[in-house]
Amino acid sequence: SSVECVTIPGFAPVGSSASCEFDAVQNLQPTWAVEAVRESSWNWDGATGPEFWGLTPAYAVCATGTEQSPINIIPGSADVVAVADDSPVLGDIASHSSAAYVTAQSKGAPKYDCASPGTCGSVTWSGATYNVLQFHMHAMSENAINGRSYPIEFHFVHQNPENGALLVVGVLVEMSAGAFNSALADVLSASTVESSGVSVNFDPSALYDGAAGFYNWAGSLTTPPCSEGVTWILSKTVATISPEQWMPYWTHIGGYPGNARDWQPLNGRIISSF
Repeated sequence: SSVECVTIPGFAPVGSSASCEFDAVQNLQPTWAVEAVRESSWNWDGATGPEFWGLTPAYAVCATGTEQSPINIIPGSADVVAVADDSPVLGDIASHSSAAYVTAQSKGAPKYDCASPGTCGSVTWSGATYNVLQFHMHAMSENAINGRSYPIEFHFVHQNPENGALLVVGVLVEMSAGAFNSALADVLSASTVESSGVSVNFDPSALYDGAAGFYNWAGSLTTPPCSEGVTWILSKTVATISPEQWMPYWTHIGGYPGNARDWQPLNGRIISSF
């Protein structure tokens, strides 16, 4: 039977609507319209949401990669291997102190760029030094422990100045009544300012416990282009904030579904437990 071809508002048609084919994955939208969506900017829901990122050629690894992030960590499983008792704690590898960051809004959520690269701290891992580039948050958390997501997760993105390799330190954050976190007061206040360029001082080490153990695995960026070869470190200690601190951020990013990618398969990867 014949059907009517329709355009998608905001996207220019690709090809002719005279030869209209339909893609069931995209709610029976015509193929030329689907291609226009696939080539558009990625986002967190709808036709450009995480389940469709890999349809864009530039983001193909989002679908084909074998070491994707985030993940669900199940302590005690065969995928999680404990390292020797004399293994380092987070404070042995991470060196952070108070430094200036400048906000920028990206996909409806803030990120905080190191105002003076090389001055915002570093992580030393496997004989290499990674300097802080920026940090940002995801709500709900992207990584999970035993299938449990947390209200928010901080990602501190570091880069090796020698070869450009990336390392991310993640900190999960729980929400608890009356648990006002003064260390995050300025950061969370700046997070809801629509304009970019807000300056804020922040010490990442105030968020995590330097004596805490951590998990380590090989992963990827959690947003397009989903590049792999990223070293991941997740603190075993969970920070806390109050509901009053969390809600403005959640509202600012538009609420559900938030800005978190689904868990990705391990595909045989081992998670080291320090």
